[in-house]
Amino acid sequence: MSAYQWSTLKSRFLELSDLPSDRQQAKLEAIATTEPELADELTALLQTVTPNIDSITHSVQSLVTEMTDSALDNRIGMAVGNFRITAHLAYGGMGDVFLAERSDGTFEQQVAIKLMRTGFRSKEDLRRFDSERRILARLDHPGIARVLDGGSAADGAAYLVMEYVDGLAIDAYCREHALSLRDRIALFREVCAAVGFAHSNLIVHRDIKPSNILITRDGQPKLLDFGIAKPITPDDDSADVTELAARAMTPDYASPEQVLGQPVTTRSDVYSLGVLLYELLTGRRPYSTAGMRASERESVICETDPARPSAKAPAPGDFDPNEHTFAIEPAALRGDIDEIVMTALRKQPGERYQSVQALSDDLARYLNGQPVSARGRHWSYVLRKFLRRNALPMAGAVCVVVGATVALAYHTRAVAKERDLAQTEALKAKAVASFLTDIFAAPAPELAGANATARQVVDAGAQRLRTELKDQPAIRAQMLNALGDVYGSLGDYQLSISQHSSAKLLHEQSNDLPGIIRSLRGIARAFTGLRNHEDATNYLQEAIELERQRQPGGSAVLVDLIMNLAWIHLSDGDFRGTEQQIRQSLQLHEQLGLPRDDLYAKQLSALGDALQLAGDFTQSEIVLRDALEILDTHVSPTSSSRLDTLQVLGVVLVQLNKLDDAEPMFLEILDVEAEVFGENNPSLDNTMVQLGRLYRKRNEVDKAELWLRRAVEHSTRTRGRKVFDTAYDLNELSMLLHIKGDFAGADAGFREALDIYTEVLDPKEPYIAALAAAYSTFMIDYGKPTEALALAEQAEAITSVSLPDGHWLHANSVGAIGLAQQALGNYQAAVAPLTMAFGQLSESRPGNGSTIKSGEALLEVYGELGRDNDANVVREQIRIQKEIAGIP
Repeated sequence: MSAYQWSTLKSRFLELSDLPSDRQQAKLEAIATTEPELADELTALLQTVTPNIDSITHSVQSLVTEMTDSALDNRIGMAVGNFRITAHLAYGGMGDVFLAERSDGTFEQQVAIKLMRTGFRSKEDLRRFDSERRILARLDHPGIARVLDGGSAADGAAYLVMEYVDGLAIDAYCREHALSLRDRIALFREVCAAVGFAHSNLIVHRDIKPSNILITRDGQPKLLDFGIAKPITPDDDSADVTELAARAMTPDYASPEQVLGQPVTTRSDVYSLGVLLYELLTGRRPYSTAGMRASERESVICETDPARPSAKAPAPGDFDPNEHTFAIEPAALRGDIDEIVMTALRKQPGERYQSVQALSDDLARYLNGQPVSARGRHWSYVLRKFLRRNALPMAGAVCVVVGATVALAYHTRAVAKERDLAQTEALKAKAVASFLTDIFAAPAPELAGANATARQVVDAGAQRLRTELKDQPAIRAQMLNALGDVYGSLGDYQLSISQHSSAKLLHEQSNDLPGIIRSLRGIARAFTGLRNHEDATNYLQEAIELERQRQPGGSAVLVDLIMNLAWIHLSDGDFRGTEQQIRQSLQLHEQLGLPRDDLYAKQLSALGDALQLAGDFTQSEIVLRDALEILDTHVSPTSSSRLDTLQVLGVVLVQLNKLDDAEPMFLEILDVEAEVFGENNPSLDNTMVQLGRLYRKRNEVDKAELWLRRAVEHSTRTRGRKVFDTAYDLNELSMLLHIKGDFAGADAGFREALDIYTEVLDPKEPYIAALAAAYSTFMIDYGKPTEALALAEQAEAITSVSLPDGHWLHANSVGAIGLAQQALGNYQAAVAPLTMAFGQLSESRPGNGSTIKSGEALLEVYGELGRDNDANVVREQIRIQKEIAGIP
């Protein structure tokens, strides 16, 4: 039997031994329902101690019980020293706590008196009670309830007179005052200060829990109840007290070493503080042992790792407004807070924070936006925290530095086999770094002291570049390319083209072929951002031809250019053609003997994206996981290439109904992007939309709507209203409102999104067709089949000329025509488009919802036309599609 099991047995035995047999038996039966082993041991022990209880004993015990029940009432009004008891406040381990007021008339004063209960008069009990008094006398701290007096009452009961704390338990205080995350942490740090003070006086509290921490009206925490506290270097007397006190610990807050009866140190209080912090931030404990057997409790506390706070915290909307007045979103706990709490809750004492102060210091670092020790000192993490503290000006500087670094890395890879040129590039890199440092260490005078935005800082650097470095054209060209990349990342593609074009002219003047290729690639990327795929393709083709002239046998640069060209084809919807092109680039990569590095992983990521867009989700998942595995060993966790791959993988997992696997991926992307690039980073809405889609598929409609509305709001605020991304988000939100039956809201959203698409996109853009098809389906349910048919025909007209034969989006548009004709009652006219749509979608998107819907519509049309044989064939095909989708 462990120390914890033994202490539980002793505690229950002492409780039962004072009860008459009928109440004793009832109590044993109640214990047996949850802890049969403990009930059997208690029964045997009670029978051994009192084998023959006669009627007189029963009477005596009943009388004692009645006297005990009335003892509290009898003590009201009792004089204790210079005080008189006025009310009962609380039950304690060996005694009760009463409210009392001064009775000698010298001045008015309310105090709390802890009075030892009758039956706790043994030598050991008195020594334990005296130990608490001596411990409290040593602890003069504003965060610890002070002891004022002590002695023996008229009836011989030992008592302590303590400072009366009129307050709420810390958890209730946080709820009632709706404290924010930062305020809860700040309050918790004050508790840490009190516990740390006790530790500095060589005292371990051992029973830290919400009810032992009261918060006064002015917000001051007070640590109470040192009844089972333990001196860190106990003398012989305190050692006895320590053993006796073991039975009084609170299991849900006790450290594993307490439960196992092992030596207790200050790190035991660190653990209990970790439990308390967990509960304050999530509203739940790491684990609850209520109703468990003693052996089960021990296993949970000592062997089971709790879920991270971010995983345990209720999501927005899950809170009961009658119970909680403030909800901390799980995302707010993910990262630093998770690591801090989990470090405090390590099973092994040596793996926790070495002191309460260390725990408090880490929380202070979190509040100040500094790196926390619980997450280590990896350079990428420290850099992220530095950027968050130094706001947007530094973010702008880092964008340019990163852009320059990418440019130099690309250039260096292209000429890796040419030593002399490589040395020249190294000198360029040093010069570029020096110039960047100068720009951002001494910003333009008009920005001095201002909270400059990233765009302002970049603009200031570009302005300086117009007049500086004219005598160093090679370095100037590198900087222009770097600025072109940064403007591209900020969404200003025209300025990006301008910067890269200026760089190209300088490279041409010096006949710097690798530099020309670098500029051409930058221009192509900017045109891709403008969705001008024709010009983007032309510039990339020129770059590819120049690179093939420079390196006839192929190179890493050529592989990268081919991959960029494939991305353009992917955007055009030629998924199978893209797949073939990327496989060729991968083959070239391997033929050249290049390492399986981040470039190789990017190609795999592009291939995975092509496969998922073509509907081959199973193979896409395999490829994307391979890409992610390589990226995890070659790039930072915050790398854009890794985040992009993670996002596509999440999309694939949603398609495969692996929603529980996809959800943490999207949440991770949101956290990283918000932490590294700031809450106003435009790309955040892309991930918000994916979360909305995920929750829609999980039928968590309210949560889906929350994220989709966030996406629309975020894109509108950071990008503008009449832009492609905002329209895309509106489209997704409108489809959800369609599901919810909010026809007016959905109609307005679809119409606005289509208007934006029509204004900002090429008329032949497939995105317009996809939206028109979705809007058409909605119009049918909205009771407007004529409008639905017009939209479907618009979608089909676009896809028939912009997409290859057999493309699923074209089939989807044709299917929309069939659905509209069916809704109009034109059953004969609906047969051909529905037949074509169902056939092509069954091949390109087996098991998809649109595939099944077109089949079911065709089945109904055949039924209306009386074509039973055709209907039976389609019915069997639908069954196969549902089987693929896992629909019963």
